Amino acid sequence: MFASDFNVFVIEDINQPSSDTQGKMAAGRDIFLTNYSVGDLLPNSNGTEDVLIAGRNLTFLTGAISNGNVVYGNSSNLPVSYVSVVGGEVRKDSVIDFAAAESYLLDLSASLANYPANGTDTLAWSTLSLNGTNPIINIFNVDGADITNSTSVQINVPSGSTVIVNVAGDSVLFNGGLDLHGATTNATLYNFYESTYLTINQIDVKGSLLAPKADVNFIDGQINGQFIAKSVKGKAQFNISKFIGNIPGKTELENIAEVTKANQLDPDSTPGNGVTTEDDYAIVKISVNPNLSVGSGSVNVDWEYVGTFETHEIMWVITRDKDGNLISGTFGGKIYRSVDEGLTWTVLNSGMNVGYIWSIKVNSVSGEIFASTERGIYHSVDNGATWTVFALANKDVRALLLDETNHAMYAGIWGEGISKSVDGGTTWVAKNEGLIFTAVNTLAMNSNNEIFVGTFGGGIFKSVDFAENWTKLNVGYDHIWSIGINTSNEIFAATYGGGMYYSADDGATFTRQNAVNAEFIYAVTIDGGNVFASAWNGGIYLYSTGTENSWSQLGMVGFGISSIMVDKGVLYAGTSDGKLYKNINPVTGVNETGNSLNYSFNLEQNYPNPFNPSTIIKYSVAEVTNVKLTVYDILGREVVTLVNNNLQPGAYTMVWNATDKFGKKVASGIYFYSLEAGKFNKTNKMMLMK
Repeated sequence: MFASDFNVFVIEDINQPSSDTQGKMAAGRDIFLTNYSVGDLLPNSNGTEDVLIAGRNLTFLTGAISNGNVVYGNSSNLPVSYVSVVGGEVRKDSVIDFAAAESYLLDLSASLANYPANGTDTLAWSTLSLNGTNPIINIFNVDGADITNSTSVQINVPSGSTVIVNVAGDSVLFNGGLDLHGATTNATLYNFYESTYLTINQIDVKGSLLAPKADVNFIDGQINGQFIAKSVKGKAQFNISKFIGNIPGKTELENIAEVTKANQLDPDSTPGNGVTTEDDYAIVKISVNPNLSVGSGSVNVDWEYVGTFETHEIMWVITRDKDGNLISGTFGGKIYRSVDEGLTWTVLNSGMNVGYIWSIKVNSVSGEIFASTERGIYHSVDNGATWTVFALANKDVRALLLDETNHAMYAGIWGEGISKSVDGGTTWVAKNEGLIFTAVNTLAMNSNNEIFVGTFGGGIFKSVDFAENWTKLNVGYDHIWSIGINTSNEIFAATYGGGMYYSADDGATFTRQNAVNAEFIYAVTIDGGNVFASAWNGGIYLYSTGTENSWSQLGMVGFGISSIMVDKGVLYAGTSDGKLYKNINPVTGVNETGNSLNYSFNLEQNYPNPFNPSTIIKYSVAEVTNVKLTVYDILGREVVTLVNNNLQPGAYTMVWNATDKFGKKVASGIYFYSLEAGKFNKTNKMMLMK
């Protein structure tokens, strides 16, 4: 069976006299539970998944295990009449290599601790304030003494960004108030990388906790996230909230939620034979160089560097004013105009005193400019010369939709849903009937005047009556960052952590677009039937109407693409360091190659996996470049280089026979195979079994 996320994962022992764990629980040694429940909020696996795993001894006096199996390695008092096992069985087995998991978790925690801080921390009047401004990831390096001495922790970051709090110190007390502003529980991680003893008491831990060295005394309180430690005791409540945060740049992690997954036995194997289908405490790596300057994309697709703000403000929005000049809004709260197509830029909104320009809309008739910010909507009637607070003051307005045909305006407010105005913005009315999740990220309208709302955590909602009522659509992934709708009314849902989704039937069904080889998609822009999507360090993709899941890579991998716009056939890309690039012929440039629509940079999962002694590795190359395919062991030591040559665009297959140069088979265990091709670098895991 496939590995699943663990709500609680400890290397040694769990001792809990009461409370419960909503998801899965595992410990490498002994588990003692009484008056307890495990797995009650999991979907019923009908015995196909293990929900409670003790590597050694399990003692469960009273309570229930729901929706899966109980596994112990040495001894257990189960079954007993005071403990019910619903939807699974109790068996003696060994399904997790806890020693390997410990090694990986220690390395992971240390690696995260080495990230440089880009946020600030201040302790004043017993309140520890963590403030960040990055829209993607905010990292804080905090002294454990400050955590211990604080009675309240306040985290303030842009809505929806990832938060990593690295806490130094051997013995730490974590208690009191904890408030998130902008951050969400499923994108916040507290990394106690040095603690050997951690006390948690009377606190609602909003986020996941990583403390692989720590014996944790969780006296009382709860955690809404994943919990990882050396051991834990106390009466804590563990609530399900999977970590989905994005960690971009050069890193060994695409999604650190994977560290909380554990091996499960192949259902076709004999219990106890040690055969596994996944070992998800191992690394799956997609790494890119975030410091690239000017580059090119796929074959015959050329990018031109245009200009910069000469600051490091993130170019978050690109559009044009009534005169056709470029306008950009930034993380940094600035609105810039360029009258020379991006060569030079002038600040328009000095004195606006906001931190984030989430969106900019220009009325095509009047030329009025509307800018949504974390402090409401600002308005300019004189093409940006002056600005006034227009509406929804001090509300975090993430999205704007101008319906000029029907003389209406819609505002998407983070945490408050949709507001609508039909009198030019003088009055606004909340329109949330059926909108059960109100963290709004994006708005879109199709040619039938149907409105689509993308939320962060609730998926997409649709209205056919101008926002009077909303109906939830089944996208397949609930964290929506952006929505695009082309002239054929095809819907493209860019998600935070789930890749790209597509609907050709007005939202009735969605399918995952696997040809878009990225999990975090931040921007979608439309040019007739052509759709462009950007993935920050994953580059830019093109879709043309007519063939589902047919996407081509347009390059810009590693550039930190923060915004894109297409206008009159020219594709513009803004970056996280305030630079502007353009591609003057993105569509025909691809079509002329013949091959670039067929090949992109990619590294597929090997098969079979696990294997003995040979496995097949497939990969593809989008342009002429030097390609290196290397196998590493779990400690990062090079085992063998399989390919190191200049290759033409195309699809390739390599067979690795896991023997050393003397014909002796390489030791069984976890290995990684890494493809380096120009700016592209991806690593997958595999397992060799004797």
